[in-house]
Amino acid sequence: MNKKGFTLIELLAVILVLGIISLIAIPSVSAVVEQSKKGSLEVSTNNLVKEVKTKCTTELLSKKDISGVYNIVDGVVQGLNLEISGKLPDSGTINIDDKCNVAISAVLDKYQAFKDFDDDKVEVILFGETSPKFEKYNNSITASSTECFLYEDNEDGVTISGYKFEDNRCPKNIVVPESIDGKHVTKLADYAFSYRNPFVYASVLNMGTTFAAPSTYIDYSSYSDDKIFIKLLPENSTVKETNCYDNSNTLKKTFTGVYGKKSSDSYNYCSFVFDYSNVDDDYVLKFAAKSLDLSRAKYLTKIPNGLAYGGNIKQLNIGNYITEIGSGAFTGNLIENLYLPKQVETIKSGAFSVNYISNVNLENVKYIGNYAFFDNLLESVELNDDIRVIYPRSFAYNNIKHVKLPNNCYRIGQYAFYVNQIENLVIPSSVSIIE
Repeated sequence: MNKKGFTLIELLAVILVLGIISLIAIPSVSAVVEQSKKGSLEVSTNNLVKEVKTKCTTELLSKKDISGVYNIVDGVVQGLNLEISGKLPDSGTINIDDKCNVAISAVLDKYQAFKDFDDDKVEVILFGETSPKFEKYNNSITASSTECFLYEDNEDGVTISGYKFEDNRCPKNIVVPESIDGKHVTKLADYAFSYRNPFVYASVLNMGTTFAAPSTYIDYSSYSDDKIFIKLLPENSTVKETNCYDNSNTLKKTFTGVYGKKSSDSYNYCSFVFDYSNVDDDYVLKFAAKSLDLSRAKYLTKIPNGLAYGGNIKQLNIGNYITEIGSGAFTGNLIENLYLPKQVETIKSGAFSVNYISNVNLENVKYIGNYAFFDNLLESVELNDDIRVIYPRSFAYNNIKHVKLPNNCYRIGQYAFYVNQIENLVIPSSVSIIE
């Protein structure tokens, strides 16, 4: 029997044909797979928007307002108990206004879905790309509040020093923008979003009419030639003292009361220290943010002292750029769920005291000040091994049952875990001081 195999030319021809088929088929298959991913994100994000709108409407019927900014972290919407099946986006931000309109930005793999408040459905683009519609989305989320900020230039960009809470056009859901007037937002002033914003600086040129007031609570009239007049909001606040300086920043005069001295004294500017101790709580809440989103301010690395002290914040989005949270930054708010990006290493005294925080991730935090999480609802705490000192009352008055102490800790401060429900506590051998 005569057996005949393929010749070399025939084999090469077959390989060539297979190669041509693969060049045609593989891109087509890849395109189908990518289109499937985009479609999946579009469907899941649209479903998420519908569920959020339903949740908001239901709560509104019960006279409960859930408007604000919510984070999507690892496929879970923080702070909203949603009943929704299927895979959700990995990360993102949901904005809900007081009429239950929803804006969203969500990321899954290399795609980003977004929807503005007035859009009917989401649009999907490659993450990092842009489009006219995406620019509109970005502008609408930030522009509503940009004109509401009080700010001043600094050496690196712009410092936000206050917010116009008293202006009804300014939303209580604050989104800090990346830039203002083309300059990066690099700093926030102490107490910028708090009723305790304590200083008002009046720029006085020859005691004329130039006035700059980076403060939440100041309504001002004008200067006459011989005196300064400022009308205070709220009206039952008082002036503790007034300090006036010359152009070399030398203190020229200190006095009490609202009225300045005559122009012959040649002050270049005056600072006014106010006392808000007699202001009632109901009035304060009119001047308090309901939510705060810092995720767009990528040139902002530190949250200052008392930023939103004594406020009404329930949803907080710290973003991915913050490394340090100042003393009393969010004391006395309504925060329930707290997600800290891995860049956060320092949490100073009382930063989150007197809230409703039930869980927080602290594995990357290397410094936690005294009273940092005092009076919350924490149930479990696991601390980074780089923490050397657990400061007094840092976790007092919680519901903590489980604590993992850092292996390199040498000192546990007084009442650090006072009034909790700790069942088993293993103290590392490195601990030499327990106060």
